[in-house]
Amino acid sequence: MSAGDRGAGRRAALTPKGLLAAAMAPLARLDRGVGGALRRLWAFTQLRAVIGGKLDASVVVLGAVEVRGSGRIELGRDLLLYPDTYLETQQHGCLRIGDGVVLSRGVHLVAYDSVDIGAGTIIGEYASIRDANHRLEAGVSPRHTGHAAKPIRIGRNVWIGRGVTILAGVSIGDGAVVGANAVVTKSVTAGDVVAGVPAVTIARRGRQSERDTSRRRNPRRDTLRASELLNSVSNHETRSTSVPSPVARPLQNVRHEA
Repeated sequence: MSAGDRGAGRRAALTPKGLLAAAMAPLARLDRGVGGALRRLWAFTQLRAVIGGKLDASVVVLGAVEVRGSGRIELGRDLLLYPDTYLETQQHGCLRIGDGVVLSRGVHLVAYDSVDIGAGTIIGEYASIRDANHRLEAGVSPRHTGHAAKPIRIGRNVWIGRGVTILAGVSIGDGAVVGANAVVTKSVTAGDVVAGVPAVTIARRGRQSERDTSRRRNPRRDTLRASELLNSVSNHETRSTSVPSPVARPLQNVRHEA
């Protein structure tokens, strides 16, 4: 850093803004600790109140969750809910979320019929899962035509990447992977890896032959296969070069804080 830069930094520190920032620094550090824990507790309390008190103490709510509509929501244990999660139920619709599910920042879940998410599933940032579409009528705005709804079923231990859209009537089998930014218009078989717009199968997981499963597992070989699988997802993305963002990793950083 040059002498001129150091001088500019000292002058900035002596401005009213710099002096106030220095005075408030201890409060900012306190806010990251105690304040963060209080905000999580408040977000948990608000969510439990909105859905009628049916929220297990094991659920971690990292920030405000927006709930709209009838509030017909069933939440399992050990969930991890990031800020800006949006949950909406209309008419007779119901959201059912199994144990251990992770909903990353900005995930939208909307049910006019039903949306079921199996245990252990992780959903990346800003994914949209909606079981209803506007009806189309000639000369009438979609705003006034009502909705046509079909249930969505998502199995156990599914990995849904960032920005994915899942449309009405889709079922996704256990252990499937959906690449980032995919638009899922048709049902996905258990263990399939899908990507693209519209999403198509690009690989399959967990379908070894009896001969393969009887062989002794080779950790190095399995690691290479996993790497090849994720690279395959990346190569087939239409609008993103990233694989579905892993959202389970933050658990290591927040579990002890909840």
